[in-house]
Amino acid sequence: MRHILVAVALALVTGCASSSPVGTIRFQPEAPVWRVEDKVPLAATPKKRDFYRLFTKVDFVFARRGTRAMELRKAKRVEDINSIDEVPDSTWFTNRIGMRDLTLDELKRGPNVSPSPFDHRPWTITGMKVGGMSLGFTFEDALKRKFLLKFDMAPFPEAETAAHIIVHRLVWAAGYNVPEDYLGYIRREDLKLGDKARKKGVDEAKLDAALKLVYHRDDGSIRAMASLFISGAPLGPYAREGVRGDDPNDKIPHERRRSVRGQYPLFAWVDHVDMKEDNTFDSFKDGYVTHYLIDFGKALGVMSMTDHDKAAGNRFAFEFGEAFSNLFTLGLRARSWEGRTLTGMRGIGMFDTEHYRPDGYHSMNPYWPLRDKDRFDAFWGAKIVMRFKPHEIAAIVDEGQLTDPVSRQYMIDTLLKRQRMTGRYWFDRVAPLDLFAVDQAGDKARLCFTDLSLSYMLTEAPTMYAINTYDHGGNATSFATSLRNGEKGRTCADVPLAAGAHDYTIVRLRVQRENRELPPVIVHVARDQGGHLNVVGLRRR
Repeated sequence: MRHILVAVALALVTGCASSSPVGTIRFQPEAPVWRVEDKVPLAATPKKRDFYRLFTKVDFVFARRGTRAMELRKAKRVEDINSIDEVPDSTWFTNRIGMRDLTLDELKRGPNVSPSPFDHRPWTITGMKVGGMSLGFTFEDALKRKFLLKFDMAPFPEAETAAHIIVHRLVWAAGYNVPEDYLGYIRREDLKLGDKARKKGVDEAKLDAALKLVYHRDDGSIRAMASLFISGAPLGPYAREGVRGDDPNDKIPHERRRSVRGQYPLFAWVDHVDMKEDNTFDSFKDGYVTHYLIDFGKALGVMSMTDHDKAAGNRFAFEFGEAFSNLFTLGLRARSWEGRTLTGMRGIGMFDTEHYRPDGYHSMNPYWPLRDKDRFDAFWGAKIVMRFKPHEIAAIVDEGQLTDPVSRQYMIDTLLKRQRMTGRYWFDRVAPLDLFAVDQAGDKARLCFTDLSLSYMLTEAPTMYAINTYDHGGNATSFATSLRNGEKGRTCADVPLAAGAHDYTIVRLRVQRENRELPPVIVHVARDQGGHLNVVGLRRR
């Protein structure tokens, strides 16, 4: 491995025969790495990355799409994983839901640890932006903290703010860095014009005119979402490809990160169509760079509704192949998204299960890490999606403050149905075995694992597991067996340890279900320096 960021403790053994069913990769007899040391203090603040929106749009549509096609790129696996095929904690990602217990209060609160700005009014407007169907302000609350302020536009009450808060909490629980975002109601008298805004040409009349565009309740109060400015020195968005050259901690090309590529099932689940470079953010604080995701208001079918675009999330905004197809078929070819319609429910975008395909998700413009994802990245992301329990999803939806109980229940039900569709699809592309553990069982090793398709009840099909063992050199031992799945998808097998240093033993597991065999999982077991058995490595085929 040319990068040391993850320190996955892989040792390639050149003496192994490449024809072995378990391959040539071997692991050190040590516990997997779960924390990456990428917070090494930098000598200087990295340069802010310039982002030219018009240039990037041309790059999205023409330049990079063409050059990538000409590169004839070979599929490459990610580099930010540990020895058991998981993503360790880093400045990019923190293992949360399912990896540690999150209380309902934590899930509802998300990253919000500061006092709510709604408890510290009035707010002093420092800037204003009006563009198309969007309106935003910057303001300081009574504690002099800086926020971005967004609203629901009058024709779409509750939709954008609810979508943002719900997806914001889900993305945080999934493990990503996001700003502190708050939802509530304000009144016109809570907003004061500051000197900074006045110098930019904003006066009371412009403020009032802008506020007429947004949704007001019958009592005159205004629904608003306030996002706390991320602390530290802003460095702009992080690149879709490559690394930040002046950050020695940034060693892995971003398109080779599972923490980025594995977002695909999560974003497909919540229809986060507005995933783009300028909805990412790097901040330099305490001597190192932290990487954020921002702005989720167009998710959950909101962009399809506000932009009157049924295809949003199902194809790129500019799709050359489709344009030629339409030309030659006179536009008569049916498309999967054409039946999408609005539900008519308050606060609900064009969000359903009937037109959802877990592998059909597209951001509005090509986002290369998501296009480069493989089935292993998608399996990892789908595992995170499946960890949300129904009552946890319901608690997070409640943070969106949908006032119509029918809308609330529809959102919960749709997320739950899409969740299961996501898990079922991606768990069927690999052997969905997880949560491996090993212990001593007499003179053997007891290896236990969970079949996620069974534990989440995504299938009831009878399942068999074919098991073979190999020594450190990749040579087959005399042990081979098969067994049926255990209760609730948890199965254990007693396997003999191979002779050799550290009792290093390689177990090849094959899942046989519904008249097909899934690609194998290769599990490496060895004793550490203290003599304890551990799963020291895992490789999916």
